[in-house]
Amino acid sequence: MLQEQGQAEKRKEVSQKTAKELVLKQAEIATRKIKVDEDLGKAEPALLAAQESVSGIQSKQLNELRAYTTPPAAVKTALEPVIALITKTAAKPEWMTSEYGSGEMISSNQS
Repeated sequence: MLQEQGQAEKRKEVSQKTAKELVLKQAEIATRKIKVDEDLGKAEPALLAAQESVSGIQSKQLNELRAYTTPPAAVKTALEPVIALITKTAAKPEWMTSEYGSGEMISSNQS
């Protein structure tokens, strides 16, 4: 009987320790959630604005971009970061050697 009581006490201690750890983890999660929600609140307006600004792009305008064998410097400068984001590479793209210059990327990413 004493042995069972000792085991029960140990289980109770482990349970209490686990409960304390759980409370700490929940507090940590709540803190993280607040931070993530703040970050999302800052990013969401920019995302919505970007979506709105590209929603007006017409097929005719994309075809014009595809038609360039060598685009004007301003067009190239404007599109290089876009290509980097789409391809997820930091390398500066070569216009006609990239999928983008051939028009494939424009077609596959048009929504």
